[in-house]
Amino acid sequence: MANEFVIRRGVQSLGGVNLPYVSITNVDYTISASTDYFVEVVASSTQRTVTLPSPVEGQNYIIKNNYASSYKVVVDTTSGTIDGESTVTLSPGESLQVTTDGTNWTSVYETGKSLGAGCYETDIASVGSTYVPPNSGEITLDNQIPNTQRISVHTTQNGVDISNLLLQF
Repeated sequence: MANEFVIRRGVQSLGGVNLPYVSITNVDYTISASTDYFVEVVASSTQRTVTLPSPVEGQNYIIKNNYASSYKVVVDTTSGTIDGESTVTLSPGESLQVTTDGTNWTSVYETGKSLGAGCYETDIASVGSTYVPPNSGEITLDNQIPNTQRISVHTTQNGVDISNLLLQF
């Protein structure tokens, strides 16, 4: 165990803790397993992709979309999935922390301004004059009240952003 630091029962800090930080501007980026921890994307020209490294048990990363515009950051993997999905999309102001079991990635938390403004499926269908709850992973329109419409979302996640669609209702 040469050159290794082992912590058995947690760490207590009497001040701040410095963890590796990288700021990405206007490029796609692959996280370095040996040097990165917090990756902030501050571009403004187009959607960008941040790719997680090959999973090694116990790795943890935080990715933050800090765009000044409406562009998204797609978090992708070199192998495995993130909570069963191939990618996670972050809107501006949102962040994602992931950890891995060595095979797949698990989100520890997601935070942000419009968290949950997405869904697994983008099937939008009118349900007529009677409200019918959406099936798992669906979005439906509810026309139960005359001259109004309501969108019902069954299962949400940070994937497909429907914020602009919701503003129409």
